[in-house]
Amino acid sequence: MPGYSKLSICENGKSFDPKYLCPKCEKVLRDPVQTSCGHRYCKTCVEPLLRSPSPKCVVDSEEIGETFEDKFAQREILSLPVQCTNHCDGCEWSGELGKLENHEAQCPYVKIQCVHPSCGAFVRRDDLSRHLEEECSFREQQCQYCHMMTTADRLKEHHEKECQEYPTDCLHCKTESIPRKQLSSHLDPVHGDCEAIEAPCPYHKVGCKQKGAMKRKERTRHQDKQVTEHLNLLFLFVDQLSSLFHSKLGEVDAGVISKMDAILKTLQSKVDAIIGENSDLTSMVQGHGTRISNLEQSIKRYLMDDVETDSAPLNSSAHRSSLAEIENILQRLGNQDAKTANHEALLVEFNSEMQNRNRELRRLEAQLKTANDEIRKLQRRTEYLEHTLSARNFAIAELEDYVRQEQLSSYNGVLLWKITDFARKRNEARTGQHVSTKSLCKNILHTLSQEKPVQ
Repeated sequence: MPGYSKLSICENGKSFDPKYLCPKCEKVLRDPVQTSCGHRYCKTCVEPLLRSPSPKCVVDSEEIGETFEDKFAQREILSLPVQCTNHCDGCEWSGELGKLENHEAQCPYVKIQCVHPSCGAFVRRDDLSRHLEEECSFREQQCQYCHMMTTADRLKEHHEKECQEYPTDCLHCKTESIPRKQLSSHLDPVHGDCEAIEAPCPYHKVGCKQKGAMKRKERTRHQDKQVTEHLNLLFLFVDQLSSLFHSKLGEVDAGVISKMDAILKTLQSKVDAIIGENSDLTSMVQGHGTRISNLEQSIKRYLMDDVETDSAPLNSSAHRSSLAEIENILQRLGNQDAKTANHEALLVEFNSEMQNRNRELRRLEAQLKTANDEIRKLQRRTEYLEHTLSARNFAIAELEDYVRQEQLSSYNGVLLWKITDFARKRNEARTGQHVSTKSLCKNILHTLSQEKPVQ
């Protein structure tokens, strides 16, 4: 470590003796070492010179031979009267140089760096706690509206862009203190409650003649007045849509529906797997966040304990061990932050993929639901036709049974046979030209000469 700063040394208000200065670092000697040529160096300044192939003194360029610790000079230097390096900030301590480091280890006017690396502010040791609780831009703060934890420097941006519970004002109707997540529903032209939003009648797409934009009260009066007409228009639209759907339903293949079922099952399994991975990543991120918070609290407690109770000199082995431990902890925190950032990026990617899969799943489920509804309608139609066919088959069976019974029936009655042009046919029979004729009802030959005319 280089020599002591000469700004804090006051020797009866006069400048101190130059013999106490190191010729290499030009500061007050720390652990002075004397060379063979009689010049003094700080111990840490002379060691690099001795490691060179031909060490030479920086004062007279003579070769440096043996060196030894100058205890006498060290006692004189450590007994020099000094002031605290923070006397300009109000510290009134003064004493010997040998006690300066012990004092600075617990001086309340010493400025130390904020524990948040991104802050970098230097504050007095006794103000560190207040800085961490009230002033640090990177301290954790809870949003008073959504209760989400964020840093103080991002709280305003969180309120202006992210917080869904932050109260906002409607620019149209001047309604105040509307939560941001409810603003879109408030401004909805169909279902919203903003009185200043103008929109056409919601039934204009199905044929309503009122095309102009109206405010909410005017739309309400119009809808109350035209209820019957709107219902008729809606009924006609649904009827046309049903006809169109039935015309297109014939083109739907059963294989397509089964394929959609298989795709839905595959997507469902993938969604379940993504949900499981998401849960695992969320638990890992929460665990890392807890560990980071515990480490930050440990560092804060360590620093505060060091402020209150640590009396070891800055160059002591305990202090150097503490600094090494703090650097190790900060490095581990940085590694954990990097891992957490990677996990969060992966979690965001999985969430986006899961949202896309969910949207596709909902779309396929809607298609499947529509197809199932049409299938049920066709099944009911088929059942009706099967019932009608069964009734007709039963009626045909009864008719066939009746015909069979009629075929087996016989009657003992009198056959009346009317012969047209009887006189001519009788003369032909007598002369031998045409002696017989055929009955119209049965193939029975009768002799016309034997027949008598029917009166």
